[in-house]
Amino acid sequence: MLMNELLEKESHSVEYSCSVGAVNIPKERNLYTVLRRKYSNLAKEAVSQFSALYDSYTNCDDILRKSSSDFQKSICPVIDEIKKELISIERYDWDYDTIYQYANEHGYLNPFYEASDSVCDKILSVNED
Repeated sequence: MLMNELLEKESHSVEYSCSVGAVNIPKERNLYTVLRRKYSNLAKEAVSQFSALYDSYTNCDDILRKSSSDFQKSICPVIDEIKKELISIERYDWDYDTIYQYANEHGYLNPFYEASDSVCDKILSVNED
């Protein structure tokens, strides 16, 4: 479901009954939850794709040569989905590179790059010895 459809369909408050009474979820929180669920699933798919690529590595040189580009391949579908979402709400000024740069500048890619840098530094350190 694209962003414009999601805004139309999910832009309402939700009420749940529970043992302490009715709980009202405001429309903003409902939208946030729906978006978080959607992008959480996309992130899990990207992790699975990267894991499959990483599992095909046969040596440390593969990690050094392939991990960064394989990571970018793995998150490409997520960035493409974000791009489609933005287009659906008539934001045409965000291309793949702009979205990637935004994600990088705001630290969303830090967990991968920190782990990758650590592993690569250790490989290079061992290779130097």
